[in-house]
Amino acid sequence: MFFGIELFKRRPPSARARAVASYVGTVLVVLLVAFALKNDVVRFLLPR
Repeated sequence: MFFGIELFKRRPPSARARAVASYVGTVLVVLLVAFALKNDVVRFLLPR
């Protein structure tokens, strides 16, 4: 993603933009793991 931005802007994203993108990415991964874990726990505790 950053390479694409750099192609258009002709300069790399700022350190702040990279930090924000890393934070957002980390939050998304943690939410995905939490969602998967919740689904696993619900399937284990409430079998059909």
